[in-house]
Amino acid sequence: MNDDKDNLFPVLNYYGPAFFCDRENETAQLSSALKNGRNTVILAPRRFGKTGLIKHVFHKLKIEDKDCITVFVDIYSAKSMADFNSIFLNAVTEAIAPSKGVLETISMFFKTLRPNVSFDPFTGMPNVSLTNESSQKTESDLGEILKTLDAIGKKVFVAIDEFQQIEEFPENADAIMRTHVQSCQNINFIFSGSQKHLLFPIFSDAKRPFYASTDFLNLQKIDRDIYVKFILAQFAKKQKQIAVEQAQFIVDWCRVHTYYVQVICNKLDAFNEQELEHQLIVDVMTDTIKEQDAVMSSIKAMLPVNQWQLFEAICLEDEISSYTSRDFIQKHRLASSAAIVNSLKALEQKEMIYLSGVDSETNKGVYEAYNVFFGKWVKHRKAISFS
Repeated sequence: MNDDKDNLFPVLNYYGPAFFCDRENETAQLSSALKNGRNTVILAPRRFGKTGLIKHVFHKLKIEDKDCITVFVDIYSAKSMADFNSIFLNAVTEAIAPSKGVLETISMFFKTLRPNVSFDPFTGMPNVSLTNESSQKTESDLGEILKTLDAIGKKVFVAIDEFQQIEEFPENADAIMRTHVQSCQNINFIFSGSQKHLLFPIFSDAKRPFYASTDFLNLQKIDRDIYVKFILAQFAKKQKQIAVEQAQFIVDWCRVHTYYVQVICNKLDAFNEQELEHQLIVDVMTDTIKEQDAVMSSIKAMLPVNQWQLFEAICLEDEISSYTSRDFIQKHRLASSAAIVNSLKALEQKEMIYLSGVDSETNKGVYEAYNVFFGKWVKHRKAISFS
């Protein structure tokens, strides 16, 4: 087995352009928007490559302007504006600290924010938290953070991931943020998220504060042929041979979904074999699907019967738009069409399925399993071969 750091198919982090597949048009669009003072919303399901794209663009911007500051903020765990401010302040501290020093960075905010600073005993990295006070103080904290960041005198690019999380905050978060964001002179923002039905209205509803204030980038799957060429080129760097047909098989099996393609190729790259034959690929896929047993059994036990049956049917079909048709209902022995519609909404909210497109003939939404491996697990348990 190869050492993890030598793997040519990273799964969790961004390691530079050499490990990044395509997204040339998206990179150009996002870079242009940021450099020309326009904020952008990125819409895509989880594990579609949003974070990789953002960090790839940030890498490019840093090459063009080494003095610019890039801040990546993941607010998935935030439950309030107070949480948001602490997470944001930590991300800002981490972004600026390498050039200015940790203590100096924190002291920039000390007088106005009075942060509590601690250091991780294992990594030595600082952790900054803010005293949870009144909502008025919470709002002013965000204003002070952005004001101080804006006053540094350098171009600043901020990406806030899972931005739809603000919909769960008890405060009127988008109004608070819009007030401070629009006053920034040197900061441009990326707002990204995986739940389109929550994120899109924040910026498209004429009654909301962020209305008509951003560009939109709806991230699609990478072109199949481009991804196949990328896989061949990556393996060739280690003199590993894989037939074009096998690379196509991997991409198609993973439904051209970035994360899952990377996982399968990452596992294959960990083998010392110089020729990656079909049976090895199938064995890796089978082992990966079997790893889902525990979590899938738990999910099946927690979902109502109607929801599980619909999810199972969608997985068996790979994707479905005619979910209320008589043929589909009879084939999978489902409940009434009304019950299917209710189950469909529930599964989408639980992120078990997602709207992947629109059928050009019926003009109906096309749904598929959110997690490709979950979908494959259903097929595997039904003894449908994918070899």
